Amino acid sequence: MVHLYWHKRRSTDQLSRNVEALAAITRDFNAGCEFEGDQQVSSDELLHYMIVQRKTGRWVRLGDRVLHRGPRPVLTAEDIITLINVAHEMAVREDVSCCRFMFEPDLREELREHFARQSRKLVPGTELVDALISLRKDGLLPRLHGPTGPGIAADGEDTAFGDMDQVA
Repeated sequence: MVHLYWHKRRSTDQLSRNVEALAAITRDFNAGCEFEGDQQVSSDELLHYMIVQRKTGRWVRLGDRVLHRGPRPVLTAEDIITLINVAHEMAVREDVSCCRFMFEPDLREELREHFARQSRKLVPGTELVDALISLRKDGLLPRLHGPTGPGIAADGEDTAFGDMDQVA
């Protein structure tokens, strides 16, 4: 899986909005693994795995190899405030971090719907998530979880993907 990720040269943040690259990694990963029956790993599961590994310091860094990220979504200052408020409301209500929006389509859709209702603008969920991630990386959003977020035990050990670690 690391080889496939390295070959695509897209960061995990970019993969959340680059459906084609993530689908190619998922397809190639599933083709190279032996599963029982028709079982396969979904793109969302694979992305979730990569993000958890990255957060625990066990994922390869692309560094200068990463392909250019491209332009950030164009949102007005008012849109950004609305997005932050919507994301914060969901975070408090459902214990949702920014990264979970990347690999949980239902949460991404809920974010998009709440944003559309409050801003009266239709913006794809992937662009909203990209904006949230950019804000977080720029230090403009508070962290909801410390190093013991979802899927990570108090000792920093990954608890969500024990069997996938064996395949990867």
